[in-house]
Amino acid sequence: MNQPDVSIIIINYHTAQLVSDCVNSIVKNTKGISYETLIIDNSNDINEFETLSSKVKGKADLILNSQSNLGFGKANNYAAKYAKGRNLLFLNSDTLLINNAVKFLCNVLDSDSKIGISGGNLFKSNGKPCHSFIKKELNPKTFRTTNSIHYAFACRYLKRLDFNYSNKNIEIKGYITGADLMIKKSVFEKLNGFDEHIFMYAEDSLLCYRCIHELNLKIIQTPKSKITHLEGGSDYKEFSLNKIDNWISGNCWYYKFAFGNSGTNEFLNYALKEFKKKKLLFKLLRMKEKIHNYSNYVTEIEKVKQRMNKEQNIKILVTGAKGQLGYDCIRELKERGYKNVLGIDRDEMDITDEKSVMNFITDYHPDVVMHNAAWTAVDKAEQMPDEVYKVNALGPKYVAEACKAVGATMFYISTDYVFDGKGTKFFETNDPKNGLSVYGKTKGEGEDFVTSILSKYFIIRISWVFGINGHNFVKTMISLADKGHKELNVVDDQIGSPTYTYDLSKLMCDMMVTDKYGIYHATNEGVCSWAEFASFIFKTAGLDVKVNPVSTEEYMKLVPNQASRPYNSRMSKESLTKAGFNKLPTWQDAVTRYIRLIKNEKSI
Repeated sequence: MNQPDVSIIIINYHTAQLVSDCVNSIVKNTKGISYETLIIDNSNDINEFETLSSKVKGKADLILNSQSNLGFGKANNYAAKYAKGRNLLFLNSDTLLINNAVKFLCNVLDSDSKIGISGGNLFKSNGKPCHSFIKKELNPKTFRTTNSIHYAFACRYLKRLDFNYSNKNIEIKGYITGADLMIKKSVFEKLNGFDEHIFMYAEDSLLCYRCIHELNLKIIQTPKSKITHLEGGSDYKEFSLNKIDNWISGNCWYYKFAFGNSGTNEFLNYALKEFKKKKLLFKLLRMKEKIHNYSNYVTEIEKVKQRMNKEQNIKILVTGAKGQLGYDCIRELKERGYKNVLGIDRDEMDITDEKSVMNFITDYHPDVVMHNAAWTAVDKAEQMPDEVYKVNALGPKYVAEACKAVGATMFYISTDYVFDGKGTKFFETNDPKNGLSVYGKTKGEGEDFVTSILSKYFIIRISWVFGINGHNFVKTMISLADKGHKELNVVDDQIGSPTYTYDLSKLMCDMMVTDKYGIYHATNEGVCSWAEFASFIFKTAGLDVKVNPVSTEEYMKLVPNQASRPYNSRMSKESLTKAGFNKLPTWQDAVTRYIRLIKNEKSI
């Protein structure tokens, strides 16, 4: 079969009959367009799976999720991996197509390369307008007022503000509801799918926000596409305690991502105000059960506020602040609203001086230490093994001892060089360490010191690092091209994964607020050789440089006195998946964003 125009994805969670009805409406109404329908079963119930299978046989492909309920975003991401269509349509299980809605949505995406997402008009089961979109960005400064007015008046007594009454397409600066959201697959992949930090609620908001702000693409809503949303979608309804947890956490993450901690505070203040008003109303009406429910809701929100305030005020120490990763860690922490972030380098604290480390850390008394400082000059390390041991092994030991003294969590950044690089398999976190070089051996010894001293640690192994604040392979390649090199010899038998410090810093900040301690591998997704890496850099930067692939052996003859480097730097990310952390975007996506960034810097 040729590539379908659209892959329609539906999540089933104990809604077999609704899903069946939805699929039947797709079959009946979708004409003049090629499509496939994928259903991911989130119920984790084999009987339900079999029932659904019989209902949609020959009409849709059913994907069995053997895990527990993945939530909205993660389940859709899972299904999207199987999708063959050039566009993806995410439909709620409780939707029914009224007309040829899929084609209309697809036509919108096809009409302009600058459009990334489209959505239609949703109707209630009684045919009345239903929540279809939010037209303006959900800015935290206006959130409380606009939402209160919207739900209290406009949606009840006037024409809905979240429904398109015209016959014209309109551009959306807010979001399309996830009940009928169509997105170009290429765009979805660039955004790395729905953010899996969110279990349910606000995944659609964040996806749309990123589409606009990160990719500079438009979102278009078309009234031609008509769909019934049986359970009313996102109408303001009474919550259960389970729903309120998901609603709070989803919206908190959206506002934190988009506007920092201040945005989240605005949202929580709004939520508290709304639920306290409801509680007071039911108190006046003497409705005991409802008073109890809303008291619980208020308590939950207050707990989140307390936890946020505590997180916001934690003290964080970042070593190697002038390096690539240190720079991005500080930037990301400040963007997230952390007030007490101290970045230091060797001038402020000599990590090879045990007394100096203990005094500095106990005086500052941080809650978290992100230890990024290290000896990274791999070739030079071979001539100075004792000095390297002091920095890469004893340094982490002293930092770990000081962290233990103050009860701090420690991040230790390690490397693929701790492995011998033999074979072609992906190294697991618990595979034996057998570094070949001085650099690799000393980083492995640093790991051993940290694990023997602390229980609260994150050891993160990375490889082929590049970032904005320092020297790296990407900058070197571009620099050589700028100097007039038209041809370069680059090694092609060493295989690994580049790591963009901007992406890694986000993961570290996510880890920091959890207790999921341990050893992790964290590089950008996908593998390549150094020659492939270089070729992609030149292509992306628009530079005409020929890359000649050479073996390590050939390169060593051309450039002697090199340290032993691993042929195989493939590292499994299973530890991230098991802990529920997001993997980093693909290395191609990371390099593309990075080159765009450094080009903009040059032009300023």
